Amino acid sequence: MARQERFEIPCRECGKPLIFIRTRAGKNMPCEAEPVLYWPDDAGPLLFYQRDGSYERGTLAGHPAVPQESGYVPHWGRCPGRRRDKAPPGERKRTPLEQRIHEQVLRERAEAQARRERAEARAAEQAALREVEERQTRLF
Repeated sequence: MARQERFEIPCRECGKPLIFIRTRAGKNMPCEAEPVLYWPDDAGPLLFYQRDGSYERGTLAGHPAVPQESGYVPHWGRCPGRRRDKAPPGERKRTPLEQRIHEQVLRERAEAQARRERAEARAAEQAALREVEERQTRLF
C-alpha cells in the first residue's frame, strides 16, 4: 500500500507548492498541492491523478447532477513560470543572461556581415567607375 504522507516542495520556476505522485509506471508526477473537484469525462482535456498513482480524464466544468470527484492536477501544464520556448535537440536551455549574450553576439555578427556587404558593394561600384573612366580615356 502506498504511503499517504504529504511532502510539499516549491516549484523551481514559480514557487507554488507541489506534491509528487508516483505513477503506475514508477515516475514521479509533479502535481498542484491542493486537490480539485472534477467531472469524469473520457474525452476530457485534463488528467487528474489520485494518490495511488492512477489517473482519469475529466474536466473542471460539468453538470452539477453528475457526481464529481477529487484529484490532483499536473503542475507542468499550469506553471506560470515555465519557459515555453524549447531548446532545439542537442542544445540546452539558456539562462536569461546567456540568452542576452547570445542575442548580442548574433546582432554583432549581423552588423559585421552588413558592413562586409556594404564594403563589397562600394568596391564593385569603384571598379565599375574605374572601368568607365578607362573607356572614356580610350575614346579621347
